[in-house]
Amino acid sequence: MVEVYGKVPEYKGVGRPPEKKRPQEGWQYLQIVKERTDTGQVTGTRSKVIYGEKDEVLELLGQQTAYVERTHLTMRHMSGGPARKGLGFSKALRMHCAKRDS
Repeated sequence: MVEVYGKVPEYKGVGRPPEKKRPQEGWQYLQIVKERTDTGQVTGTRSKVIYGEKDEVLELLGQQTAYVERTHLTMRHMSGGPARKGLGFSKALRMHCAKRDS
């Protein structure tokens, strides 16, 4: 995330100029870590604040994983066809167009 959206700080004229990207001010990023049993069953979750103040991030983003997991599932289902070259893959453009009665 820092590599893509981070910014190199402005050079203040002292020492070596900064080259490494840093997180931007105002970032709020929360990681939900699932706790699992040996069989893989989810027993609970814990939140870990990566960027921002803990209270502000939890108030804004909450501790629910349902919305994030739904989005990830939708992305996996929608982008599966072009990435896979199996039976479900169609190269023909007509297969991706809506059928019209003529």
